[in-house]
Amino acid sequence: MWSTFAKVSVLNYRTSQTAVRALHRYSAVVGWITLTLGAITVAGWLSGSAALAGLFIGLPPMHGFTGLGFSLLGTCLLVIRYQRRWGEQLSLVAAMILLGFALSSLAIHAGWLDSRITSWTLSTPHGLMTAPMPITSCVVFILFSLRVLSFHRLRSVRVVDAISLMLLAASMIALATLGVSIARNDALSSIPATPMAAVLMFANALAWIAVRPSTPLAWIVVARGSGGTVARYLLLPALMLPLIYAWLIQWARNALAMDDTLLISLTAFITGGTASFLVWHVAVFSERNEQKRQELGRLTRAASTDGLTGLANRRSFDETLLHLLKHHADQGRAFSLLLLDLDHFKSYNDSFGHPAGDEVLRRVGALLPESLRGGDMAARYGGEEFAVLLSDCTAPSALRTAERIRLGFTLDPWPHRPVTVSIGVTQSRAGDTAERLIERADQALYAAKQQGRNRVASA
Repeated sequence: MWSTFAKVSVLNYRTSQTAVRALHRYSAVVGWITLTLGAITVAGWLSGSAALAGLFIGLPPMHGFTGLGFSLLGTCLLVIRYQRRWGEQLSLVAAMILLGFALSSLAIHAGWLDSRITSWTLSTPHGLMTAPMPITSCVVFILFSLRVLSFHRLRSVRVVDAISLMLLAASMIALATLGVSIARNDALSSIPATPMAAVLMFANALAWIAVRPSTPLAWIVVARGSGGTVARYLLLPALMLPLIYAWLIQWARNALAMDDTLLISLTAFITGGTASFLVWHVAVFSERNEQKRQELGRLTRAASTDGLTGLANRRSFDETLLHLLKHHADQGRAFSLLLLDLDHFKSYNDSFGHPAGDEVLRRVGALLPESLRGGDMAARYGGEEFAVLLSDCTAPSALRTAERIRLGFTLDPWPHRPVTVSIGVTQSRAGDTAERLIERADQALYAAKQQGRNRVASA
């Protein structure tokens, strides 16, 4: 469990390593920001400085316990991110303290606990603040403490992801409620979470998903391919839109004095328009991705295909041959090689011209695949020579295939004059190299030529 970040390097090839590294950086940045802002807030409370507690930006400062909670949460995130030896123990202790702060604040709100904690106050331009967390913050920090504990002690990925989803939902509710409260100009005491606290809750909820990219919840974000790319570009805006809309709706009700009927209609129009825009954006992206995929396919085919015949080229043949030899060495599955040479092709070119010769080569490119199975390969070996690789094929079957090819050449209605072919056949053997196998097939082809051409010979 502790080596989560070390395991990221062995995520399979379907993972975008760029996205994984981005999640790692995000979790580290959020951890440092959370620890720093929490510590500054606590320093402001200890010194009685509302300006320091409010980070000198004029917003209502976080509650004292909330600042302590974020300091502990940032510590946990950084310890997990950088994997210190003593980190697991420190993280567990910090999570237990965080849980204690949240539960004690909740008990104070319920009237079950009354102590000098409630007398720790801070005078701010927005009103008097007490140290205990608001109820919303209590719930969120209880979930955060459970998330830290689950990281170290739970093996069930589904339970961990369920806690992460609850954290994300709770932080979004806190942000949305904050937006509505600000739009209504509610008093400080009625705000469920201060602005800085609500933003840090949301950022940390995402960071605790990012801390383990191998979980199902984070997998789609780091997945290689169009699905992962769409998630990376659209998931965060989709999460933020409800929060923005909640604030805008309340602002429009107060500032523009809109009645509810018009507001509902306008909300439906904006929501539908946003959904349509996101669908359009995904469609455009998918279309561009498909065009790139097709272009890549064309380039790949061009790199592995002979331009005249449409068959595999020599490079593709060499790669496939090496793959079949390795397959034979590992699993003992034999294959066969056919080398073909067009009979008297030079005289054909001399008699009818090179364009006619090229037409013959193109016709060969169409004839060969007709006699082969789906897993076999036909390649232009060079000039008027061709090669065929028959996977999982012994010599007797290869001879029958070669004879079928030869007969196809004989029966084809060639222009100008008939074109025949000589074929050399060999089967792979244990310990074969590519050079040795090709040499045997070439010797068989030479024998077919010596025996009068338009025939098949075996090594």
